[in-house]
Amino acid sequence: DDRPQGEGRAPASYPRAVSDAVLQPVRLEPLPPEPLVSVLVPNKDYGRFLTAALDSIRAQTYVNLEVIVCDDGSSDDSRDVIASYGGDVMPIFKENGGQASAFNAGLARSTGDVVIFLDADDMLAADIGERVVAAFGADRSLVKVQYPLEVIDDPLHLPVRFRPRLEALDVGAHIVVVFADPTGQFLNLLVA
Repeated sequence: DDRPQGEGRAPASYPRAVSDAVLQPVRLEPLPPEPLVSVLVPNKDYGRFLTAALDSIRAQTYVNLEVIVCDDGSSDDSRDVIASYGGDVMPIFKENGGQASAFNAGLARSTGDVVIFLDADDMLAADIGERVVAAFGADRSLVKVQYPLEVIDDPLHLPVRFRPRLEALDVGAHIVVVFADPTGQFLNLLVA
């Protein structure tokens, strides 16, 4: 490719798969008045946490939701937990392929205008659905909303709230935003 780096190409220092990709802006349509929110929950042997995760989705103040649980080959009681939610949950049962494949399978089945990813051992605050919809509705240039995280290390301790630290790195024509927790461990990476 003879194009300079600044014209839709990732910097040369990026791994080959990223540097070969053509980066194009995406135009997002306005959200409908009451957008459907898909909550995708990948699960692999987390039956002991799954009830808390699904109950936190049930407790959302935003009600136009679809809940998709993609079980990635669990051997524990996860299927029973999922079944106990009946029609409130769209189950996907597949052979183990890893967390990313479970997210992808759930995403392929989702019909929502907005997608929230929730790990099976995490919980959503009751107003997250409302806040995410409001953020996306207010600014259609957003492609990701990162809400505050609470670390719950023991049921007897109160959660500790923190906002992920954002670090923007200028790498030529692209901005790489790194979301990191207070310990410095990376949570997410967004290339814009």
